[in-house]
Amino acid sequence: MIFALLLALNAPCSDYSTTAEISECMVRHVKIKDLEVELQRQQSLAEIDLLGLPAAQQAALKDALQKSQTKWLSYRDAQCEFVAISYENGSGRGIAVASCLVDLNDARIEQLRKFSKEL
Repeated sequence: MIFALLLALNAPCSDYSTTAEISECMVRHVKIKDLEVELQRQQSLAEIDLLGLPAAQQAALKDALQKSQTKWLSYRDAQCEFVAISYENGSGRGIAVASCLVDLNDARIEQLRKFSKEL
């Protein structure tokens, strides 16, 4: 059941066979993706510095990005909590939540990269 869930979710830890191994792998993968989101956010902030904008405009843009990030994190956590609740106490709950976090982190990384490219 867990392996089928991983395949359906296109999860990165499908090489593992036990629930414990898969869970450990997914926890590591979520941490990596959290770090990637943070690094991309920092990169976007650094790129704002390079635009040569007036100080007030630069500050407003950075503040807007920070607010966006805070609200996005709230959305991400709420969405993945929704996924958790839909699994009740099933054995695939933790893996489904981790997969949700990875997927939404990937989407945010892409959003931030797109933002940076459009600057």
